[in-house]
Amino acid sequence: HYGRLHRVDPTIVAIVTLVESGGWTRAHSPSGARGLMQVMPSTAAIIAAERSLPGHGRDKLFEPAYSVDLGAWYLARQLETFGTGEREGSVALAAAAYNGGPGRLRRHLDHGEELSDQTERYVHWVRSMWRDRHLSESEAYKTWYEAGGHRLVERARAEMRSSRPIPAEPK
Repeated sequence: HYGRLHRVDPTIVAIVTLVESGGWTRAHSPSGARGLMQVMPSTAAIIAAERSLPGHGRDKLFEPAYSVDLGAWYLARQLETFGTGEREGSVALAAAAYNGGPGRLRRHLDHGEELSDQTERYVHWVRSMWRDRHLSESEAYKTWYEAGGHRLVERARAEMRSSRPIPAEPK
């Protein structure tokens, strides 16, 4: 829904969500990113202000629909800003900007500043899963899962099995 709303391929939204959180709605990173799409609270506040979203708050980032709405919107901006006209290259650059920040990616492109190892790995996973998106089985997904993605997926599975109600998807 939010991919279509923000004019970004829903498949890339799903891939970014998977790599960011494994589907765990309460995911949180040491740097402070929160929710399914691991949006930083400061970035979320800017997005909410720019879009005049009512009731924004840090804890709203743990609400699945809100997280995906903000994340898909932000990902769409990165695709617009760093799009190359070629899908795979655009996805890789947008992933780098989404994960490491658009300023850091701009410095990388313009001045050769190194991207972090974490951002390089992130781009690898997103680009590889994007490349595999039409296959019946993704070797990239299997490798990501075995390299640590299983921890996120298991947290998401445990969350789904819990008695906590899961909000309905938007229509």
